[in-house]
Amino acid sequence: MINYSDTLEIFVLTFNRANFLDETLNNLLLQTDKSIKITVIDNCSTDGTEEVCRGYQTSGIFYAKTNKNTGWHSNAELAKRLATAKWIMLFHDDDYLHPRYCEYVIELIKKNTNIAVIGSSMSFETRPSNEKWKYDVCPKTKFFNSPASFAGFLYQGFPFCFSSSVFKTSIFKKIDYQGEIYGKVSDRPLILKMAEFGTVYIFKDKLIQYRIHRNQDSRDFVTGPFPNELAALHSLYFHYLGSSILTKRGRIFIANNYRALRGEYLAISSQYPNLFPNLRDYLRFIIEFRATTKFVILTGFLLFNSQKFTRVIKNYFFK
Repeated sequence: MINYSDTLEIFVLTFNRANFLDETLNNLLLQTDKSIKITVIDNCSTDGTEEVCRGYQTSGIFYAKTNKNTGWHSNAELAKRLATAKWIMLFHDDDYLHPRYCEYVIELIKKNTNIAVIGSSMSFETRPSNEKWKYDVCPKTKFFNSPASFAGFLYQGFPFCFSSSVFKTSIFKKIDYQGEIYGKVSDRPLILKMAEFGTVYIFKDKLIQYRIHRNQDSRDFVTGPFPNELAALHSLYFHYLGSSILTKRGRIFIANNYRALRGEYLAISSQYPNLFPNLRDYLRFIIEFRATTKFVILTGFLLFNSQKFTRVIKNYFFK
């Protein structure tokens, strides 16, 4: 019988991904800390997920199934209610975790008493594999003592794996997912809110392999995030960073806002070509949402195109 630790437990949230889930559970069983409790929460799958999970009962993996599909946020809320350890990790059903990840997390927890969130950089893989790991890693960490400094770090595009963060349970239980406002990107405001209650630690090494595949929810704009949800998220970053050229945070927002909005417009227009006839319409929508300003857009546009022009000149004359 396994003596499970009360320090950390992993909840794998899943729906109709039996083929990927089998690989993910095999990967999680490689964790060097064998006292980590692992529970799969099945959001009423119909593809054989239950049979896959039943096959792991002898390995000590627990299984819970909802009576109906209640959506990802309700699944996360169920994990919150079931959590008994001091720390909780919500893990994707199709990703891979470095075999020493939980070991590294627990080492951090023991050394620091004021942590609220622990997360990691990630690599993007079409075929994640345990053979890709460098086992003896001494991961570099970075920490943030305010949500504003953490927001600035994220807004610059660091490949932070939101979906597989580790939360201090006592704080996590107090904060609600605002799915009605942010939809599929509600994990961003959740983590930024938790940063108000303690330090955020990030592993800068890529300790999570994030799987890219055709049926991936996060890359499907048919189910969101929708324009109003993206606007709400930019509004939140705007709240934390501001747009003053006199502050580092403001300059981060100015330098990255136009680039981010342009990328979102291209993704949205590929799914909904008639929603915003051109980029200017999307930018106007974001401004009206008070998630940016004309000054930020204009400055960001000039920066973006000056960098693009510089690259063209370098490629033409110096390549």
